[in-house]
Amino acid sequence: MANLILRGGGAALVLLGIVAMPDLLTGLGTTPDRQAINLHLAFSVGLALVAFPFVGPIMAVASYLMPERPDQPRGLKVTSALDPALLDRPGRAIDCAARELLAMGQKIEQMLITVEPIYDQWNTATASLIADQDKAVKQTHLEIKLCPSSGFLGPMAA
Repeated sequence: MANLILRGGGAALVLLGIVAMPDLLTGLGTTPDRQAINLHLAFSVGLALVAFPFVGPIMAVASYLMPERPDQPRGLKVTSALDPALLDRPGRAIDCAARELLAMGQKIEQMLITVEPIYDQWNTATASLIADQDKAVKQTHLEIKLCPSSGFLGPMAA
């Protein structure tokens, strides 16, 4: 919003200046396209120079209005690549199972990365997230194991 106000207000002022003194454009180039390019560059540089002294106060106000939240681990929605609609397409079903195994490996990798800082400083929320992910991995493992017996992978599973 601040960017819109700053750039929009600056553009309105420049437009009023050009309307009041059209000869300003001739100093920016001989052709209209060169004038547009140079006006854009001059506007951006001028705006940066005008706004630079206000960066500190703007950051203070922004920090007050939007305080930083500590990084809280967020649970991920558990999705599955296993699709029961693929019973009649065994090759595609095996691809889905392979994709599910890959996703399971990625979850385990993320759990291992997340668990390392817990050894230095215990964080109950992170530990809970890891436990939830562990349950999701075990559930995924079970679903993959049950696929051949449920007929999910079709005749190629035998």
